[in-house]
Amino acid sequence: MSQHEDAQGKGDQVFEPDVVAAIRKVIQDRRLTKEFVETDEFRRILAGLRETILKGNPLDVWSSLSIAGRAASVSKPMGNVFFPIVDQRIEAGLPPFRALQDGEDRWYLAKALHQNPSQEVVDIAFSEIVRDDLGEKARRVWVEVALAASETRDEFLKRINRNVDLIFGSAHDRSDTLARRIRRINSAISEKLITSDLPAGSEFSHQLRILYSGHLSDEGPEDRRLRDDAALELMASLTDVVRLSFAAASDPSSYLIAQDLRTWWRPASPPQEFEAISRRLLRYGAETLHLFARQGLRNDALRKSLVAIGGSSLLGRVAREIVDRDSSLSEDLSAWFCTGEVPAKRHSSAVVEALSSERLDTDVSRLLVYVRSSEFDGAAIERISDDVSELMPDEGKLISDLSGRAKQVSQVVQSLAKRLHISLFLDTGEVVQFDPAQHDAINEGTIGANVLVVRPGTRKTEPNRSPRILLKPKVKHS
Repeated sequence: MSQHEDAQGKGDQVFEPDVVAAIRKVIQDRRLTKEFVETDEFRRILAGLRETILKGNPLDVWSSLSIAGRAASVSKPMGNVFFPIVDQRIEAGLPPFRALQDGEDRWYLAKALHQNPSQEVVDIAFSEIVRDDLGEKARRVWVEVALAASETRDEFLKRINRNVDLIFGSAHDRSDTLARRIRRINSAISEKLITSDLPAGSEFSHQLRILYSGHLSDEGPEDRRLRDDAALELMASLTDVVRLSFAAASDPSSYLIAQDLRTWWRPASPPQEFEAISRRLLRYGAETLHLFARQGLRNDALRKSLVAIGGSSLLGRVAREIVDRDSSLSEDLSAWFCTGEVPAKRHSSAVVEALSSERLDTDVSRLLVYVRSSEFDGAAIERISDDVSELMPDEGKLISDLSGRAKQVSQVVQSLAKRLHISLFLDTGEVVQFDPAQHDAINEGTIGANVLVVRPGTRKTEPNRSPRILLKPKVKHS
């Protein structure tokens, strides 16, 4: 047996099989080539490695599998030589797991086992995602193994949470070590949670909440700097998940994570950076709430969770900004979206009056569009009058009188529209993205595609009330 010191510089001597040391030296000397593979020396080394991997004690087996992974990483031909030996051992069953001390060795072990992820390998992967302290490269490989073996993202998170409880205990405490480990786990999985093609699963946000805030006590980690850094990092990841995953954005549990993290500073207030991220998170949540409202749905649970993390005043301001950009919501839904309350039902006489007012708004809207059309352009009619007058003075005068009447009618209609708070919505010739809730298409096309406005619409914007569309602009798909 030969010795080497672990690469973390702790000075502890670790015994490894002679064959592992021999292959390590061959790799360091850059001798692992196709020519060397043909030598008797290599054949003896390979036979010794196979013997150790298949029959050695557990620690020697894991050390040998790691060196096989390191050798296989030298080149594709070396992978064809060493990976079959690894596969043979996996198929025969693996010994009890023994963690290697060196971080690079743990990484190459993960890469070796990644090629043939049996159920034993998957179990090791989930455990190592949580157990490994500093092996970030190995952890990322284990994440790939674990995610590939999961059917949903919530199943993936559930198994990670289960291993956190197994390794750190299920009691909530203020362990700084646990907080650091959660940060490392999150760093390795956050991007995968966003980009994975796996279904989210019904408990995705719930399991994310357990990982981010469920294992620690309400006071968070003891170290103040760690508490601030961990909370900001977890909030940033949460915001990215909500921004890019509708499943997370539409689940109230996602926003309650922010409420959990906020309690780490009680009775004091969180730092400004935390509040800034909270406001951004609330805006993403409000956009999602708006999507539900556009479908005619009042997602009260989601709205309550947004109020919990930002307050009703902030949510109200954000909601009003959104409503100002989109006038397609009904008055009731707009009111609920901005305030959480539904206007009281009107009395029958008020209803009749409201219906009459709506008909007037519609008629004035049509008139406003008509008088702004090219056919009703007073200046154009005046030019025609001048041309006709040279040949037919009487007819020219009649057309001139019509031009004056047209201007008067236009002024009256515009004045009436102003009193009723009605204005034109989009201009002829504008190019916009098609939204059936806001546009009336005269031919079929895709939602979100660029369309040409061929006739303006109108909308009503009264003080202290959300704007609403009266007459949709007509648009044409190219």
